[in-house]
Amino acid sequence: MNQHKKGILAESFSVVLLRLLGYKIIKQRYKTKLGEIDIIAKKRKTIFLFEVKYRKTAQEALESITSQQIKRIKNAFLLYTQENNLENYDVIIKIIALSKSNLPKIVTITA
Repeated sequence: MNQHKKGILAESFSVVLLRLLGYKIIKQRYKTKLGEIDIIAKKRKTIFLFEVKYRKTAQEALESITSQQIKRIKNAFLLYTQENNLENYDVIIKIIALSKSNLPKIVTITA
């Protein structure tokens, strides 16, 4: 299976997981010229931006996130808020790290 298909499956799995955890999925695969957000979800008065990574281990998935990717996620969300009037929400960026050998890890980014 190629990387693109693995990425799509990882995102689909993540959507199911997030729904089970009580998140409302707002948008998947939001792409702009400034960046991309894998999953935008809402829980109470907070918007969550999820970056989904699938690697050999969950630790490798977490380590694969760069500061440039976080910047692109933030830039994409600025456009999304303008298009959808979401200025009154708290926003948290999280990574969902998936692998064959570990349980999923959901980690908050503090950048």
